[in-house]
Amino acid sequence: MNIIALIEKLQLDKSTIAAISPEEIIRIEKRINMEKRLDPDIDTNSAANLVEALRNYQPELAYVCGTRVFYNFLADKNHSRNSFNFEVPDISADRIRYFFTRFLEDALVLHAERDLSENYFFGLTSVCSRKEYLPEDALFKIHKKLLGKIDFALGELHSGSISQNSKSIIANREFYELLDCFSDLETDDKMLLLVNLVAKKYNLELNSREMLRTVLISMTAYHPFDEELAGVIERNYTVMTAPVTTSGNSSDSSFPWWKTIGLVVLGLRVIFALFRTSNTPSTNYDGTTFENIDNFKQQDSNIDKIYFLNYLVQYKPEDVKVNFTKAAISTGEVPFYGLYGGASAEGGERIKIKNNSKYDLILLISEEENGKFTPFSSQFVNSKGSIEINKNSRYQRRYSFYFGKDLASFGSGDPYTRGEGKQEYRFSKLPENGVELLYREFTLKHDLVISNKKEKFVFKSDSISCVSDQNPAFVNKFVFPSQEEVRVVKETPTSP
Repeated sequence: MNIIALIEKLQLDKSTIAAISPEEIIRIEKRINMEKRLDPDIDTNSAANLVEALRNYQPELAYVCGTRVFYNFLADKNHSRNSFNFEVPDISADRIRYFFTRFLEDALVLHAERDLSENYFFGLTSVCSRKEYLPEDALFKIHKKLLGKIDFALGELHSGSISQNSKSIIANREFYELLDCFSDLETDDKMLLLVNLVAKKYNLELNSREMLRTVLISMTAYHPFDEELAGVIERNYTVMTAPVTTSGNSSDSSFPWWKTIGLVVLGLRVIFALFRTSNTPSTNYDGTTFENIDNFKQQDSNIDKIYFLNYLVQYKPEDVKVNFTKAAISTGEVPFYGLYGGASAEGGERIKIKNNSKYDLILLISEEENGKFTPFSSQFVNSKGSIEINKNSRYQRRYSFYFGKDLASFGSGDPYTRGEGKQEYRFSKLPENGVELLYREFTLKHDLVISNKKEKFVFKSDSISCVSDQNPAFVNKFVFPSQEEVRVVKETPTSP
């Protein structure tokens, strides 16, 4: 048992760790000694380490306990964001890294190896995305385990018999998201071998194409150092997601068997083959980038978020009946898995958002990066519910509002998946003006109250601005849609 798991077991208040007094530490030490007699899982080293951390490393311990990603991973819990609504000390990455090395490195590696053995990558990705805080030795071990998984899959692909275990690795976007945390030349070399072999098999083995297509699409979550390899991965994605056009006389429209993809050979020289059907004209893929905005959907923050917004609202009514699973979600939780799936900053001054409308709300948060606002995080708010978000950020923020009812996973065939083949959540019932409202972005500085009258949405807040408007201005009240009906004043009849 590591010291974070011990804190969870003792149910110590995470928010007070930075200010625990010496007297309170003595009381905690006595309590630990009593608990050790009753619970054999509490070992002597963990007990001693926790007391030492409380006495000599309080700020570092408070930082780890106040960082939701680290705490949940090491405590094997999934506490909501509401459990971390307190400020954490401002500690340098070097001090946190030393703290991990001193007290938590073994636990970090142990938990990572357990998740990797089960091909569960999501939680570890969140941890490794903060690798500046983690010990180099631990990162080295995790990286080697990941490369070993590629080697295992390559071996099975060469043998011609790929197991479900390998499929859950190389056909899993989350694997490449985790691998991207370790992007370097060594990882590029492994990815080059995988891209070559998968591309070759795709062009030769018709029976395996659906699975291999998923692999080629999932690979785009990895961003290589080598620009040519990056181009090949992106190009293969484009080919895999290009619209299928078949004539009425086509013998088989159930799967685009005529598609071919580029192979990487001899120093990453790319050969892009023609793809055709018997009765349709061929299309040449040259070195340029092909983009089809009607078909290109990618859950990657480097891709324009408009594609994901389209996914949320531009579906057919009959899609709702396909694989419908209602979401089990509470106010304050993050509803999305890929885009907008980040964790909001904890602690600091807060903005309260009160949803008095008759619809549930998902607040979408984008942050500026390299001059572009990219998807960052999201929070679900029940009708008549409220949340608090961090007011201050190192980056400029914009907010969008997604309203609806009956949040659920439904539909199929899109790359926006939550794992196990389920689609990202979206509202199955949308308000009349909610679709157009979703595409507008706002800035917020103060508390916000949202209500709706008939089918109009009313936003009240000091200095709210809709930056999507042609002439954005800071106002205290924003109504959407703003057009008012022209009222006709009836004339009073005059006596003759």
